[in-house]
Amino acid sequence: MAMLTTPAAGVVAGGKLTPEAIQAKLHLNPQQQAQLQRIVLAGRKVMFSKESHHLMLDQLKGPGTIAQKLGQGIAGLMGLLMQESHQSLPPNLLIPAGMVLLLNAAQFLRQSGQQVSDQDIGAAIEAMTTAMLHAVGINADKVAEIGAQAGKKRSTMPAAKTAAAAGAAGQPGGMR
Repeated sequence: MAMLTTPAAGVVAGGKLTPEAIQAKLHLNPQQQAQLQRIVLAGRKVMFSKESHHLMLDQLKGPGTIAQKLGQGIAGLMGLLMQESHQSLPPNLLIPAGMVLLLNAAQFLRQSGQQVSDQDIGAAIEAMTTAMLHAVGINADKVAEIGAQAGKKRSTMPAAKTAAAAGAAGQPGGMR
């Protein structure tokens, strides 16, 4: 699964998040990287094509904060891409691709003079993720339940031996 390395991943000099910085922090194998690039390219084509660019601009003129508009707009775009692909996009890449596309949209807004803070982007990613999870029938209560179950499983698992402890016990894998 694609994950960010740290909460601050994707922050570049000046504290501005960029698509490239976020993408560089994703743990993807070469196949996933290529798939992500194709999804992002398709999303950018939709966002910036003559035929549909006005939809993005209309979304941004609507009610709500910039974070809500960006998050919900990109969630809608990801739904459209999934529909157009006949549900063939890798599910584990939907949120990472959405994050990169969201940052592309934020970058576009910044270049056109609109103020979009890193906090706006963080809130937009949260709004996008929430909207995407709701679209597949997962709500915050379900996520909390899954998290609680995962926490219980971790607490009932025996602790792993460290290499040093294993070596001290005369087992392979210890430090020598």
